Amino acid sequence: MADEQHGAPKDGPSATVHSMIGGPARGGIISGNDSSIPDADPVDAGDPAGSTPPEDGADGDEAPLALKEIVFRASKEIAFVALAAIILSFALKTFLVQSFFIPSVSMENTFLIDDRVMVSKLAPGPLGVHRGDIIVFADPGGWLSAPALPQETGVGAWVHGALQALGLAPSTAEEFLIKRVIGTGGDRIECVLGTQDRNGNGQPDGAISVNGVQLDETTYLKPGEVACEAPLDVTLPKNDLWVMGDNRGNSGDSRAHMAEGSGGGVSLDLVVGVAKIRTWPLNRFGLLRNPGSVFADVPAPEAR
Repeated sequence: MADEQHGAPKDGPSATVHSMIGGPARGGIISGNDSSIPDADPVDAGDPAGSTPPEDGADGDEAPLALKEIVFRASKEIAFVALAAIILSFALKTFLVQSFFIPSVSMENTFLIDDRVMVSKLAPGPLGVHRGDIIVFADPGGWLSAPALPQETGVGAWVHGALQALGLAPSTAEEFLIKRVIGTGGDRIECVLGTQDRNGNGQPDGAISVNGVQLDETTYLKPGEVACEAPLDVTLPKNDLWVMGDNRGNSGDSRAHMAEGSGGGVSLDLVVGVAKIRTWPLNRFGLLRNPGSVFADVPAPEAR
């Protein structure tokens, strides 16, 4: 900005006017003459006629202010988007979907250890649970006997816990299991042993029967596994599910808990949701479809 004295610039147009009439600005002395003139009225600094045009860069103070305003507005927008994303993630995890990881071999080869799955929490609820679905459910009590998984500590544990709460990281909680639904409320589940006749018809080994219909489970059983190897005949209560692992020889499922109060069934109230997508690893990414054809001929319990 130009220097100002008594409200007028030294070298501006006002100074030029005073020189032409032979006198300095207000309060000055006339040089070369003993006469004097009345004091000139002060020039208003805001008067365009009496101000010096701003030099290049004179408005430089306004540029940082404009930049600060842009940064402030952008920061508010980013914070709003981040908050909205957190709220949306929490809502999705609470009401719609949740991620889990696979800690054991009981569902091979459908799932391998450390696979990640996305579970729909709309079933049970708006969507039902059906035979053939793969479900995640809370431990009914005493089903889990595996050693505790290694736990993160420090900042890593806090960050992972926060991401889990928002549904952005798979749950590592040890109170959940994942199995395939073989029977639903009211179904009669049987293990039929050695049904193959001399012509090669039927099952050479044990086969699961639901409401009198034997199942061909080769589409999802781990190769080399037998559907069942011991006598079994259970009728499920109305709100219970019969669950089994796809790796039958290495699965602690409903068969292992028949002597308990539940009779081996899993209450619908314990179901977290139905697995819909294998999300990790990427080379195994894919939808988890219900093998409906396996159960297509099974009648409803009341129709038996």
